[in-house]
Amino acid sequence: MIETSLGYFLTPLTSVLLGVVFLQERLRALQRAAVMLALSGVLWLTLRYSHVPWLAMGLCLSFGSYGLVRKVAPAGSLVGYFLETLFISPFATVLILSLLVSNSGSFIQAGARISLLLFFAGLVTIVPRLWFAAAARSISMTTLGILEYATPTIIFFLSTFAYHEPVTPDHLIAFGLVWLGIVIYGIESLTHEKIANQLQAKCRTCIFSPP
Repeated sequence: MIETSLGYFLTPLTSVLLGVVFLQERLRALQRAAVMLALSGVLWLTLRYSHVPWLAMGLCLSFGSYGLVRKVAPAGSLVGYFLETLFISPFATVLILSLLVSNSGSFIQAGARISLLLFFAGLVTIVPRLWFAAAARSISMTTLGILEYATPTIIFFLSTFAYHEPVTPDHLIAFGLVWLGIVIYGIESLTHEKIANQLQAKCRTCIFSPP
């Protein structure tokens, strides 16, 4: 769960990096520093544990790639989500049926309680996504970006205090580098947005004010 939390923390900065590579978006100096700090955190864990944190990297790259595809795809959010579900449904159906036939699945065979939990897992998955889509239209992107860090923060605290996973000094160093990168990126984005809004307000004043 700790590595999962790291992957979710890295996801927004990974999206930034993918935007630079594939969409030719340009980063300002502090944004580049923030991305480098996050990459340094992953590199620290890799060197200290002699293996790449594949789970964290898989999470951030998969979510970042999904965001990149959704950004360039012409379909809207609701239509796009329907098409994604339609595409994956045959594969999911074959997998579920094969598990049922081989008696190696959990649905139905694991008892009524587990079956109900699996059944309602669909609602638990789709309802927050619909709420997220609705909220994204009602609040600013800055607020939305900050709220994205609620999930990995909750996972981190659950892994530490509820499931008692060991947090080593190397974890704290890696997370510290990632958190520092997030703070720098967030402050830089807020400052840049504030300056841009002030300049826009001045331009409107100059245009519409009488000579």
